[in-house]
Amino acid sequence: MNTSNTVQSVEFCWTVRHTSLRFCRENFLMSQQNENIGLILAAGRGRRMGKDSKLPKCLNNVKGRALIEYQVSALRAINLSSVVVITGYQRHLVAPFGDLEVFNDEWQDTNMVYSLLKASSIVDKSGFIVSYGDIFYEQSALQGLLDCRNDISILYSDNW
Repeated sequence: MNTSNTVQSVEFCWTVRHTSLRFCRENFLMSQQNENIGLILAAGRGRRMGKDSKLPKCLNNVKGRALIEYQVSALRAINLSSVVVITGYQRHLVAPFGDLEVFNDEWQDTNMVYSLLKASSIVDKSGFIVSYGDIFYEQSALQGLLDCRNDISILYSDNW
């Protein structure tokens, strides 16, 4: 994969590129804590993938691997202490990809923000990187987030 990734402060991204938001990170928390975790939001069904799809979006096969496998590999490559998968639909298929599962039992009626709130007890104690469960990124993009010195940073791609 060859992607053009950019890391900017939230203020810049929100005012200039708010339609390109793909990834969020709280650098302040990461710099204050010993434990940094990756959170993958993977609770939804992915209805837009088609009526015949019985798999969550993150389990769609891309070049021989489930999409979530690419994310977990990239998160592990930057030496985070753990990967937490926030599940909902078909949780038994998605949960094994993480070190820890947080289950959104209201996944049918809520959104990704609610799913993230379900993990609030974890993120209150840790620095973290949050990822949607249905996107691609490379380890180098994540490293850019870790190296960034803004309080909050967002990774996005102009090539989306």
